[in-house]
Amino acid sequence: MKTQSILLIITLLTAPISLLAQGDQAWKTEVTEMTRAIYKPYLSEKDAGKNDLPPLMEPEAIAGKSPKGYIAGPLAEALTKYLANPDAMLGYDPLIDAQDWDITDFKVQVVQQAQNEAGDPQYVVVATFKNFGQAREIGFLYWNYPEAPLKGWKLVDIKAKSGADGRSYSVSEDLLNAAK
Repeated sequence: MKTQSILLIITLLTAPISLLAQGDQAWKTEVTEMTRAIYKPYLSEKDAGKNDLPPLMEPEAIAGKSPKGYIAGPLAEALTKYLANPDAMLGYDPLIDAQDWDITDFKVQVVQQAQNEAGDPQYVVVATFKNFGQAREIGFLYWNYPEAPLKGWKLVDIKAKSGADGRSYSVSEDLLNAAK
């Protein structure tokens, strides 16, 4: 009886850790695959993600607007305002920080796990690549929404510390400024 109790305690103590580790890996895979899918139009077939997602600057990309919507939070709000203004113009493609592309050396990795203001998990994923030989590093912030209608991992902003012209940028801020 005592041995069974000890085994039960050990099982209860170790099970959540192993389940969390498995779940953690699943989340990392989901957000990295989502980032790859966002880049699909720019990449060769071997580098592109497996998922088909609507293009970033289309209304269908906004969670709740279509079944494949993957954008929420500040980025969804900014994109909605941008799309509502027919005179709004961004002037660059935020995924490649340029207007034209020849993407090579494309890599995606999770670089940070944290929590948002509500205490929900979030990930920062970085896409690194060369565009016409110039190195680029674009960060993607994902939040895990625990409840419907946004349930699951959603992209809430895209940022670059140092863009092509040396400036840092936040896509949600640039969209809001362009929509004014």
